[in-house]
Amino acid sequence: MYTQILVAVDSSAHAKTVIEHTREIATLARSAVHVLHVIPTETIEGQTLSMEELATARTFVDTLAETLANAGLRVTTEVREADSRQMSNTVLKQATNRGSDLVIIGARRHAGLLTVFGGSIADQIAHHSRCPVLLIP
Repeated sequence: MYTQILVAVDSSAHAKTVIEHTREIATLARSAVHVLHVIPTETIEGQTLSMEELATARTFVDTLAETLANAGLRVTTEVREADSRQMSNTVLKQATNRGSDLVIIGARRHAGLLTVFGGSIADQIAHHSRCPVLLIP
């Protein structure tokens, strides 16, 4: 039923739970999985994300992807930057560009980027997606 799953993760501990659910679904459906992490690019007085912050994000995503790969799944990863007002659009565009037939995102609400995915961004993705969206509490 699902051949291409896009899972959008933040950098919280809850991302591991989201990945575990993704692993179960992708294994049953024999799906390929694309792990996407979108980092907000808000700047404070001209400061931008450092190379170190981007490297940390890539390492985190690669670690999550390893869980999926170890289950025998085909996995790709991507770290993107976007203005916080465009984060949902970034996820939706990637889902469309990749031909995803399921989007999985976390839906917990607390501090950090998870708030971004757990708040209006998750709502926007769920309401505007061209494919089914699974919210993981």
